[in-house]
Order: sequence, then C-alpha cells, then structure tokens
Amino acid sequence: MIRLWRIFLLYFQDALESRSRSLVWFLLAMLNPLISMIFLQGVLKTGLVNLGEWNSTSIAVYYFMLIIANALLITHIEEKIAEYDIHEGRLSMFLLKPFSYLLFNLFEELSYRIIQGSFGLLIFSVILLSFPNFFNVSLSSTEIIIAILITLLAYAISFLLKVIVGLSAFWFTDYHGLQQVVGVAWIILAGVVMPIGLYPQLLIKITHSLPFAYIIYYPIMSWMGRIDQTGEIKIISIQILWIGILYLIYQQLWSKGKQMFSGVGM
Repeated sequence: MIRLWRIFLLYFQDALESRSRSLVWFLLAMLNPLISMIFLQGVLKTGLVNLGEWNSTSIAVYYFMLIIANALLITHIEEKIAEYDIHEGRLSMFLLKPFSYLLFNLFEELSYRIIQGSFGLLIFSVILLSFPNFFNVSLSSTEIIIAILITLLAYAISFLLKVIVGLSAFWFTDYHGLQQVVGVAWIILAGVVMPIGLYPQLLIKITHSLPFAYIIYYPIMSWMGRIDQTGEIKIISIQILWIGILYLIYQQLWSKGKQMFSGVGM
C-alpha cells in the first residue's frame, strides 16, 4: 500500500510541474459550458420557450457544476496510451512491472483530474462567496454520501471508457476516428450541450441505455438534489453494471493487444 501511495505521489508531482498547462486546458474547457449557459439564459428571457422546472438560477448552477464535472470526470488518458505507450513503444517498460498497467494509468490521470478539478472548485467557491444564495441546495448527510459515490463511479466509467479507446491503437494506426466518435457522443448524450431532461423523449431513452449520462449528467443532478433516493440507487446499480461491462472489454483488449505488441523496450 505504501508503494502504491509513493507511485501516486510521483505522478502527482509530475502533474504539478505542468499545472500552468492544466490551467490553460481548464480555461479552454470552460468555454463551451459558458456559451451554452448564455444561450439558454437568452432563450428564457424571450419567454417563447417553456423549460419546465428549469429557471435562470438552476441553469446557471447546472453549467457551473458542469465545468467542475468536466474537469474532474472527463479523462484524457487515451492519448497517452495510444500515442506514447503503443505507437512509440513505451508500453514495453510496463509489461514486466509488478503492478497493473491499468493502475499506473489510473494514478497518472487521477493526478491531472485532481489539479484541474481544484481549479473548478476554486471558481465555484468564489461564486458562492460573491453570491451566497446562488447554490441554494440543502442535502442531507446521506444524500451527500450517495452523491460522492455516484461521482466516484462516474469517474471509473469515464476512465475505463477512455482506456478502451486508447487500447484500440493496438489494431488501428489512427485511433482518432474512434476518439472523435466517442467525443461527439459524449457532448450530445452526457448532458454537455444542455440538461438531458430538455431533450426529446426518444433521445432521453437512448441516453438511459448508454454510459455517457452516468458520467456527467446524473452526478450533477445528484449534487443539485434533483434525484430521489430510489432514483439514485437505480443510477448506482447501472453505473456498477457499466463498470463491469467496460472492465471485461478492457481485459479482452489488453490480453489480445499484448500478444500483438512489438514495441522496443525502454
């Protein structure tokens, strides 16, 4: 356990050296949620469209929490796996180590998520201090624990999904096509453009059967107190199911991919 902690600290120290770059990435990632928020605020002001239970304040809260969720939960480990480990051959130095390759990637990506997530929490804290009534949500201790659990499971789904995208480089010279398809699906089906509750019913049903909404939308809804405990238990069950499915896919790709790998050791 101590050795694992030391490995994580080494990765975290490395991520801290790139904190300026992480800040730039975070600021760039803020643009889309802010643009979407401004658009929906303008739609509300026209009075021509009924957004149901969503008002100006709840929409603002949703998109600021979306900024935090993007920073904390959307992983980018697929680029490192595909380009550096597989295509450039760095995978060789992981194959004989006594720790799981998945674990090394988890520690590396988690370090960046903690740093970028801290930027998001800092901005949200400044908003709360400036506007105390902005986030007027009261959660019980049980609801907070459930929201934390949903968030942790969401990260696990996000991480495994991106690892699978990265491992596709064992078979594809250019994995970017799959990466872009997943990215587009993420934007549409995870509630990045707008809250999923505002989608047509057919699209809502589609989001329920795919993992993307369980990474971004439902963690946000749980922190906003918009899901009852029965709904939260259902969400957790589906998240665990997706983690199991994605982990089995990872194991198959990793097992078969290693047999095809022919990189030069480092």
